[in-house]
Amino acid sequence: MKIQKKLLIAAAMCGAAFSTMAQGQTLLWSNDLETTTKFNQIYDAFDNDPDPQSQISHSPSTANCNGSGSQCIFVRLKRPDYTNITGTGDNRKGTVVNNYNVNEQITMPGVSVREGTLQYRVRIDTDFPFMIVGKLPGLSPDNMEAGGDKPNNPQNDGWSTRLMWVRSGSSHHPSLYMYDQNRPQGSTGEQNPNTNIDLEADGLWHDVTMYVRLNTSAGSANGVAAIFWDGQLVACRRNVKFWDTTAGSPNVNIKRLAFHNYYGGGATDLRFFPEANADEKRMSFDNFKFYSGKETPNFTESNCDATSNYN
Repeated sequence: MKIQKKLLIAAAMCGAAFSTMAQGQTLLWSNDLETTTKFNQIYDAFDNDPDPQSQISHSPSTANCNGSGSQCIFVRLKRPDYTNITGTGDNRKGTVVNNYNVNEQITMPGVSVREGTLQYRVRIDTDFPFMIVGKLPGLSPDNMEAGGDKPNNPQNDGWSTRLMWVRSGSSHHPSLYMYDQNRPQGSTGEQNPNTNIDLEADGLWHDVTMYVRLNTSAGSANGVAAIFWDGQLVACRRNVKFWDTTAGSPNVNIKRLAFHNYYGGGATDLRFFPEANADEKRMSFDNFKFYSGKETPNFTESNCDATSNYN
């Protein structure tokens, strides 16, 4: 395990992406952030959200984003502005004045499929304050299901899969975070953390691969989701019912990049956020790609967890 970890770090320092076992699928969409136009494909989606938009910036060409002088996108994670803060310690709550969460669904032109693979690279600033939990990009249909403790039942054409970090003791681990039709009323998303993989604020580039295959029909529970960190399987789920609408609408298809990068958890809960002097820490993203079908390292679907893991 230690030898494998050293090899991964060495590859990241050299600017080389961790090699996945290519399945030869078709590349449907990509964005390497190399130009202002490409950056704006993501940035402009936040047009109606000026507070989150202020947290996103395009790197200068000298930033050495991907280890080879390329450009990327910076996200500065910032806690909300509050008034009326009550409680102490982990019980502090506040009224949110401005919420700086970066969370928007980005259209991937030409993408409308029932099975596909998202790949991207992420770099976490050194000494980044992980806090308790937080979100990173994933996939969704037109009607994304997310948003925490919803009192209503799941929307029958809504689902989402994202990467999440979760604290366990003094360590932080990657997790497959899902919303599907099995979500109990009032529950947050389903967490599938891997405590054998540590996330570190090492300033190095890491590879994320996310695979989703939707259930084949309304009422069936035969969908699959899997996520990898630097080529290592974080978690996989089978027997998933992503959608359940008899209309059979293409709206349930994989269509959007869920560009989410923020702390939490609920915005009113201060325990999820660092103090103001830690606000300048960033995560960086580069080389987004979406393939039809399965473009992942090999994994055995029959070994995937078949049980929902909702809190």
